[in-house]
Amino acid sequence: MTPNYSFPKSQHVRRQLDFTRIYSVKTAYNNGVLLVYAARNDLGYPRLGLSVSKKVGKAHARNRWKRIIREAFRLQQSEFAGIVLKTAQNENRTDITPEIAAGIDFIVIPKKIDVEPNFKEVCKSLKYCVKRASEKLFQLRMKNDAPQPAAPSVPTPEEPQPTEGTPS
Repeated sequence: MTPNYSFPKSQHVRRQLDFTRIYSVKTAYNNGVLLVYAARNDLGYPRLGLSVSKKVGKAHARNRWKRIIREAFRLQQSEFAGIVLKTAQNENRTDITPEIAAGIDFIVIPKKIDVEPNFKEVCKSLKYCVKRASEKLFQLRMKNDAPQPAAPSVPTPEEPQPTEGTPS
């Protein structure tokens, strides 16, 4: 089966609410070229959000970064589920299905802003950051899924009872 290289609007993270949700999970990986935030979604396919600040440069430089990152994502999106599944197997996670592995939202922020973006470097960096961010995501999920130890019960101090024969 040939991979699907399309990148429809449904695979773009566009709403501010989604960006806030992804940032709030606080699962990110930075390798010097890209910073990738990751969060699970229930859609069954990966989505990409871009955040390219004016620190990167003028509009033409920001647009070039966005085009290159989108193209790298489009070409590699079919591999991301496999990367995430392999990560889950390495973590001995049997509850991660291909649908869950494919359903991850990513926000990508360029960090190497002083040089012109190189397509091969961005592809390699994106793949690596997705792998590391998904590892962090699974570790966070394992930590949240682990049973919490019961809090020790603290005996409540009993009220002293007045004894007979003593004035109160």
